[in-house]
Amino acid sequence: MESAACPCPVLHGPEPVESREQVAEYLAEAIAAAESRGGAVSGYATRGGHVAPAASPSSALRETITEELAHIKSLMDTEEQGQFNLLEEEEGEILAATRPKVVTVKVAIDSGAVRNAVNPEDLPEGVEPAGNPSGIDYSGANGSRIKRDGPCTTLLMSELGNVGCNWEGADVTRPLHSVSQVTGPADQAGKQEVLFTNKKCVVVPPGAVEEILKRYKPVMQYDREGNLYLAELQMTSFPRPGVSR
Repeated sequence: MESAACPCPVLHGPEPVESREQVAEYLAEAIAAAESRGGAVSGYATRGGHVAPAASPSSALRETITEELAHIKSLMDTEEQGQFNLLEEEEGEILAATRPKVVTVKVAIDSGAVRNAVNPEDLPEGVEPAGNPSGIDYSGANGSRIKRDGPCTTLLMSELGNVGCNWEGADVTRPLHSVSQVTGPADQAGKQEVLFTNKKCVVVPPGAVEEILKRYKPVMQYDREGNLYLAELQMTSFPRPGVSR
């Protein structure tokens, strides 16, 4: 005896249902219809997107349909649970990696800063300050305390090339490059030199400033003391032309 063909195109027919939501809808309707008739699912097929009773199937076919529908439901439940877990895992990874691998920062170069300083929140993924075991913090220009988080190193990339940069993690509002750290220790040969104009500031190889001073007399000079550049000056009121004192 030849076995009857299954009338359920959800499983075997020429027009398979592509959407899991559609399958769930058909499955729910089929099970509800079966329960309302007081028996197992028997010979339900999809026609034009609707569940309709099929020709009277054999007992074996009814059993096959019931088993396959139960199998579909089991697969759907497993798939949905797997997707839910995957979303949880993906969201967990996103929360864990809150910083990108490459960040864009706008750094100010500052002759008043004694160290290159960056807020830890501005650092890229994989870079963490090493900590501050000494417990000594920085002091702002107004005497305020600036929390210090310890050293770290990054690579800086620009149109001029790539350079390594040593930083101190600190509670600053923007990344700062220290002129004294860029130029190098005062008791050693200079590493680089820093030049300012009213348009830009550039870091150049050692010796550039000495060559300039051979041709030009400086208007003002700030000598280095520690990590700051200072000038000791006398100060008075500035007389304006035509105004008696």
